[in-house]
Amino acid sequence: MAYNLNALNAAFASNAGSFNASQLVKTKELALTGGYTFGSFTPYLSYVKGYDVSIGGSTLSKSGYDQFVLGLDYALSKRTDVYTSYGHVNWKADNLTSESSFGLGLIHRF
Repeated sequence: MAYNLNALNAAFASNAGSFNASQLVKTKELALTGGYTFGSFTPYLSYVKGYDVSIGGSTLSKSGYDQFVLGLDYALSKRTDVYTSYGHVNWKADNLTSESSFGLGLIHRF
């Protein structure tokens, strides 16, 4: 996937001098997700590998990450589900700490 740096410059206006709008930012990710439904429950596990970012053909070392998400869906009815998930990201950069998240939600299909 490629992004034009004009969009990044707009989002990070304070760093506009460090970006060149003629260069492209390229990222690669590999994702694997598996789940199995038994009864009303659907547990699933996702793993994502984010590779180092490339800007204008130059690779930024230690810009990748590893992420996993563990989730569970429960069908209340044919049109309504509740779900919960836990995610964790390990950033490869030395100055970034790992992040975790928790989600809880309700889905109703009209």
